[in-house]
Amino acid sequence: MMPTLGQHVSGMQKTDYQNPGLYVLAAKADLFVVSMGLAANALVQSYDRERSEALNFWGIVNVLVLAFTTFLAATANADGVNEARVGFQSLIVLGITLVSAGRTTYLCEREAAK
Repeated sequence: MMPTLGQHVSGMQKTDYQNPGLYVLAAKADLFVVSMGLAANALVQSYDRERSEALNFWGIVNVLVLAFTTFLAATANADGVNEARVGFQSLIVLGITLVSAGRTTYLCEREAAK
């Protein structure tokens, strides 16, 4: 995400720079890859924890996010794809991933504190 943000900020210094929209920037930032990493990390973190219903639920959500995001990432760079729609989808998926991975991390840390 940082290289995309850096390119945008440095491009703003140029007089002929065309400011892309938020969704186009999100599409260029490869947020699908970020989401996959967060979901996979949450799954690994919860692997050797005591199983609870809540942790099982969020584990399933993380697996679904990982599978869905892998599919979307595979088609994101195809010819004729609308960058703004890809960016919108990646922001939605990132939001869902932040909730599911964050909740998984919270439950794992809460168990570790016991």
